Amino acid sequence: MLNQSAEEIIQLINSGIMADERKIISLVGPNGCGKTRLLNEINSIYKNSGNCIFVSTERTGFHPSDLSRAPMTSGRPDKTKGLQSVVDHIITLLSENKKDNGTFSRLTPSQIAGYFCSCVDAVDAALIMSYREEIDRMADAAPDANRTIHLPPKPVLMKNQVEKIFEEIFGYKCEILNSQNGRDRQEHKLIFENNGQKFDMNGLSSGERQILMLSILSIVENGNNDLIIVDEPELFLNEARAIDIWGRVEKAFPASTFVYATHNVVFATRVEVSDAFIVTRNTELQKNDLSRPFPVDKLRQIVGTRVQLLRDDLPPIFCEDGMAKLILEDIVDPGTAKIVALAGCEDVEAAMNGERHWQLLRSSDERACGVLDRDLRSDREVEILNQQNLFCLDVNESEAVLLEPKILSASLSAAIGSQVTQEECAEMLVHAAAERLKGNLIQLSSLISRQNCPKLEFEIENYDVSAVRIEYNKSLDEVFKCKASDFSNAIKYKNTGAILKLFGSKEMYRTLKIIIHRKYRYQLQEPQIRYRENRSLIKPLMQELDWVANLKQQLQSRIQLQSVPDC
Repeated sequence: MLNQSAEEIIQLINSGIMADERKIISLVGPNGCGKTRLLNEINSIYKNSGNCIFVSTERTGFHPSDLSRAPMTSGRPDKTKGLQSVVDHIITLLSENKKDNGTFSRLTPSQIAGYFCSCVDAVDAALIMSYREEIDRMADAAPDANRTIHLPPKPVLMKNQVEKIFEEIFGYKCEILNSQNGRDRQEHKLIFENNGQKFDMNGLSSGERQILMLSILSIVENGNNDLIIVDEPELFLNEARAIDIWGRVEKAFPASTFVYATHNVVFATRVEVSDAFIVTRNTELQKNDLSRPFPVDKLRQIVGTRVQLLRDDLPPIFCEDGMAKLILEDIVDPGTAKIVALAGCEDVEAAMNGERHWQLLRSSDERACGVLDRDLRSDREVEILNQQNLFCLDVNESEAVLLEPKILSASLSAAIGSQVTQEECAEMLVHAAAERLKGNLIQLSSLISRQNCPKLEFEIENYDVSAVRIEYNKSLDEVFKCKASDFSNAIKYKNTGAILKLFGSKEMYRTLKIIIHRKYRYQLQEPQIRYRENRSLIKPLMQELDWVANLKQQLQSRIQLQSVPDC
């Protein structure tokens, strides 16, 4: 028998389907309130219809958890039927490789994507062959050489449609490549391009791979899914990326109704959501009025970490993300501060300045401080931030800790069971920097352009603009060349410290992940997962780094100030 709350959501879904009205429904609530159980009950009603997809991600990695219909027993897809049988065969492959605990042993997202691309290639080959046969038939029916033949319209290739959909969803340029691998074997790959850098499936985050698998299953059915159910859409994606990329998915499949279960209040109450429900501890639903502020008492239950821990006696240290939080927990002395992970640099600055309602969510403890990624800040900019009690990691981004040659050597050696020296790790780091050079210089040029915008001045005479002067930074090219040389020299002289300070660490990690897989046939986990699994190994090595010792001294000096109680 269905839960009453599940029945309420099902009625809402059915009303939208019957009225041909697209619904985007969010269920938001604290851990243990029964959101996932509700999704399972809703899925149990729709899964046999063949028009429902249930997407879920386990915390240990990417795993599509529900296949929505019975798999085929054998055989490969029929090329003559186009994409109609592709989804069934992909589901067969998933089912055959599914273990008792719900994970998948042999089949990887890369294999699924490769198989999907090969099917797209087969469909296009059939379309082109059919088109040529039609032209030959028309030519045979018109033997008069002077007779005009009106050619049929060229077929719309599936490859072009798929690439366009993926580009719309991810915001990256996408291409399906077909290459010869061996004498008779063809290899199909999805290749993405961002900021001039190309990467395959391994370059996508776990959250993005989850969305790619959903997109594949939706595309092969021509988007004819009445319902897409998603558990924890924000997992492995930061808040801004989750909102952006799932919004793109919704636009790519405008006929589908989406039901989300999430802990993220911002995601659950965004403007695209048609119906938002708060799930209470006893799995009851409370309709949330999206035109009004989110109830404070419910906010405290759902994101109590933000409301309650910031009223703690311990001073808060705000940081940009979960990776930085893990690192700071191992730098700061236990029991001396509360580490609070936010969603980027702007959020940290807002929390410190009491903006965006933060003055209502935290005490006025003057010991509070923030920690930012260094990014491309100059030493002078870092000094100015220090005066505002905002301290910087002395690396580009927090993921750089995992790329330190000493730490990478120890963790990689333990993982593959053979010694990988610091020198080998330094060489791989330099190699990754060389591959990422162009992308980082593009980012540098954008930053310098924003910081050196033309200055426009004008004068008014008799209510008219009489003179306009535009002041340009004439030495802009020299500024860029000087800073760009720092990147080049870091590679030329194999200066790993400079590389970790200058090059974007998230992209460097992705590139190094590919290099390590090629060289050792070992797949690095996502940064936070890798840090947690190797924490006992990483922590003592990290504390030996000079910049870590300096940061610890700055933070401890700040949080050990005598606290001034709230009035």
